[in-house]
Amino acid sequence: MALETENVRRFRQVAAQLEELIENGQWALGTRLPGEREMIKRFEVSRTVLREALILLELKGIVEIRVGSGTFIRQKSLRDAGMSDSGPLDSAKPFDLLLARRLVESEVARLAALTATPDDLKKMQVALTQMETDTEPFMHRHISDKAFHLAIAEATRNPALVFVVATYWDAYRKCIVEGASVIARRPENRDRAVADHKAIYMCIAAKDGAGAAAAMQAHLDRVSRFLSSFSTDA
Repeated sequence: MALETENVRRFRQVAAQLEELIENGQWALGTRLPGEREMIKRFEVSRTVLREALILLELKGIVEIRVGSGTFIRQKSLRDAGMSDSGPLDSAKPFDLLLARRLVESEVARLAALTATPDDLKKMQVALTQMETDTEPFMHRHISDKAFHLAIAEATRNPALVFVVATYWDAYRKCIVEGASVIARRPENRDRAVADHKAIYMCIAAKDGAGAAAAMQAHLDRVSRFLSSFSTDA
């Protein structure tokens, strides 16, 4: 527990240092940050600490993590258009956001089952494979998990739905970024999450809209039960 607390403290420190460097123009807006090895050496931290720091910056709208491509500094206009600290979702609790996600994303999955192209399915497969093979702790799985859900939204060809899914997702992760317990780091929870996402993917690939909606609902219901096991903030 002491090590976990130290890791949380350290990744927040690294995130603050990176944010300051970005604001001071160390790297141009829209460009890719240096690779992991260089950053790990520069900040003298583990791979896990660096990745969690980058995820925290993504949740703040400062960078964008692209699966398989790296981490990019968001343009100022995009960052200003993002969710601010005083945004309307800041008062929402994790379970409020999970309910909203359940209502919206189940219908998004239903629609995606009818509109997804082979390229869309490939994006989902890439994210699913990374989720399945990733051995990093809970926080890093945010990257491939988010990519999977956004790939589903993008498959609808509706930019409004993509925006809503992304906004709910980031607000939800922002709520629990420091609230995830050691329970979330257990391998069995990763296995359950992978199984959930596989079920969603299989239904979308089979053009089974009703099945995709039901699988998405079942996944988010399981997440809600999981959070209830260690959270008293309903």
